[in-house]
Amino acid sequence: MQNRRTKGASYGHHVGDEPQNAASEMIRAVYPMFGRLADATPGDLQETHELFAEGFLREDRRRFITVPTVGVKGLFESFQAYWDLGVGAPTFTVAEVHAVRGDRLLLFRGRAEFAEGQATESLVLVAYSAEMRAARAVLFDLDDLDGALDELERLHAGIEADGGSPPVDAHP
Repeated sequence: MQNRRTKGASYGHHVGDEPQNAASEMIRAVYPMFGRLADATPGDLQETHELFAEGFLREDRRRFITVPTVGVKGLFESFQAYWDLGVGAPTFTVAEVHAVRGDRLLLFRGRAEFAEGQATESLVLVAYSAEMRAARAVLFDLDDLDGALDELERLHAGIEADGGSPPVDAHP
């Protein structure tokens, strides 16, 4: 998908027509496993927590389906709330990578499907630390591609200015 901001961007290696970098490879490996956390052992949960950088922050900018800005603990509590509500463990898939910047930033369309047939899709921006641990995640509505690309560029500029660390401040 090419538009005014993705045209001519550096994507790293390509898989088909999708942009690819170390972050996109990482998210394709780990995103699906979040739905299996309902059956996780304490050891599994510890390994999962290690996928996140200290100070990780997830912000939700969707208009209708929103959850508060949370860290790792809040993220796992939101997963637990799904299971407690009886909707079942979701299946998470990376539907499409829209854009990448450097090796550690990506914007993708993610899909969560629940056992009862409910499904939701969002644009998800993820910034990784130098150690390839998730440092920041921001969720957007599907029709807010411009807003998501603006945030991708803001985070990329912050990484460049700071010498490698993605900013973890909430939306200005």
